[in-house]
Amino acid sequence: MTSLAPRYTASATLQGSAGGPLLLGAQPSAGLTAQLAPFFVGAQGEQGQPGPPGPAGDGLFEFTATSAIGGHRMLATNAAGQIVYATNTEPMHAHTLLGLSTHAAAAGATLAVLQAGPIAEPSWAWAPGLPLFLGASGLLTQTPPAPPAAAFSLVVGFALSATEIFLTPRDPIHLGD
Repeated sequence: MTSLAPRYTASATLQGSAGGPLLLGAQPSAGLTAQLAPFFVGAQGEQGQPGPPGPAGDGLFEFTATSAIGGHRMLATNAAGQIVYATNTEPMHAHTLLGLSTHAAAAGATLAVLQAGPIAEPSWAWAPGLPLFLGASGLLTQTPPAPPAAAFSLVVGFALSATEIFLTPRDPIHLGD
């Protein structure tokens, strides 16, 4: 086994803004010492033009529906990269969750998907304060899933009121063997 030894050790002295030297390195060998002078002395330049505003931080993303999608359903991607209803019976969906469809969409139409945040739907009747789980076929439920009917349990949010939820998906818990 070959061992490599350093040929020299360098040291440098910098003049800091407080007036004292700043040593870099330790033991100079072979008389090698470098004296560095700062090159960035000067006043700051003018402020540049501001850039364009960034997107709103609303947690909404747009996708193209690969098939007809119902509103207020949890969505995932399948092995072919298509958007499908997420289901707790398909183990792959535990890790490919996209979010909640905010409206229905026909195949080929633009589909808004909420990944996190509040959303209201007047037809809901949730028990406030309780968690929401991913159920079968993209449906939300407040009943915890159990094996063998479900492959995993996933809390996707909680009910703020009977008609409003806060979507905040957690890590899945795999059920069964």
